[in-house]
Amino acid sequence: MPALCVSIHDVAPATWKDCQCVIAAVQSVAPIPLTLLVVPRWHDLPDSQATDFYAQLNCLRNSGNELVLHGYTHLDAGPPPRNLLENFKRRVLTRSEGEFATLCAVAARQRIRAGLQWFAHQGWDTKGFVAPAWMMSEATLAELTQTGLSYASSYGALIGLPHLQKLHAPALVYTARYALGDALVRTAISQLAALQTRKKAALIRLGLHPADARNPATLAHMQRLIASLLPGRLAMTKSTFVQSWQAASVKIQ
Repeated sequence: MPALCVSIHDVAPATWKDCQCVIAAVQSVAPIPLTLLVVPRWHDLPDSQATDFYAQLNCLRNSGNELVLHGYTHLDAGPPPRNLLENFKRRVLTRSEGEFATLCAVAARQRIRAGLQWFAHQGWDTKGFVAPAWMMSEATLAELTQTGLSYASSYGALIGLPHLQKLHAPALVYTARYALGDALVRTAISQLAALQTRKKAALIRLGLHPADARNPATLAHMQRLIASLLPGRLAMTKSTFVQSWQAASVKIQ
């Protein structure tokens, strides 16, 4: 049966109130398992003793939801952009949050290891890595093959590790960082979801962000979309999908 993976991005103490709103909106449609993308040191703020935050993530994890490493700081502190196009991608399109966009191997390795150590300190394991804004340097991708993780993802694909298999699965996202009107974004998401359904895509990925909590029209559209997809798709975490995908040797693109 084709799959639906719903992810909540940018999970951190500073964003948790909005994340909770998004999670509640999803669960009001159906109690489906979610993939939560957790940032260890959001925007390089000191790690707070957010006891309730960690306790609630533990509860969600123990209830069948997945916790995934989502960068380390979610801030692009790499070398300055080399040209106008790179400046647009890193400073405008992603609002300087593409943390791994230009990192060398050493810097990428340090941040990935720090993130995994932080996860281990919380008593959590993780099977996946999602770079902030889905932007990864080639060096970052190469480093990920050495981590023992099962998967990473880009905007357009799910990437199996360590062999870098790619499954074409464009992410459906509402976040308004693409300088398009909200209504146009919702229309585009509906059309892309319909196209993927017609093509009988093995996986549809829906990525939700804390900012979505502050847009009632976005939440309502997301709920209708999930409700329309569930009759023909099995909702699961990304790691569950990757496990079945790799075990069955699904044809990749």
